[in-house]
Amino acid sequence: MQKIRFLTVGILIGLLVSVFWQQVTADAEDNRILEVTQSGSGVRVYDGPGTHYAELERLLWGDRVLWLGNTQDVGGGLWYEVVLGSGNIGWMPFRSGGTIETTTLYTTPDVRVGSTITVLPDGGGAHLRVSPSAYVDEVREINTGETLTVIGGPYQAEYQMWWLLTASDGSTGWVIDIPGWYAPAGSRG
Repeated sequence: MQKIRFLTVGILIGLLVSVFWQQVTADAEDNRILEVTQSGSGVRVYDGPGTHYAELERLLWGDRVLWLGNTQDVGGGLWYEVVLGSGNIGWMPFRSGGTIETTTLYTTPDVRVGSTITVLPDGGGAHLRVSPSAYVDEVREINTGETLTVIGGPYQAEYQMWWLLTASDGSTGWVIDIPGWYAPAGSRG
């Protein structure tokens, strides 16, 4: 009798895990991370699918959102339902070439805690933040050609990978790892 109970409990746990795994897999297939490209910089996200809704946020080059897989055609234009890094859900218009599908797992090759990075031209003006979030205070901007030391990370937040850096002036903060913004010091980027 004891063996039957254990077998029944084992089968129920197996079924629950199977159902949970199927949902996780379905969510991963339906939800995609979109990154704003240079040509898409300035795209606005609204409370609904159309510009007559309240504006929630203006996205800049390198910002990322989670696309929920839902679209709506409004007045001949396609709108994506997205989740912002803040957790708010909104709608952004489709712009050809304005976003690319990406992954949160990207990190600049050869960057790790203890390494030194050089800021490339595309990374100049990036913001060192007090914590890994685009919604917190800025410590300062970093400059093209500046060299910084990685002291923490990588840390995943808001669909981005973040590194904790310290600069030669002693300032310390978190910065997003965007392809082409940084290179290991001494490399040609």
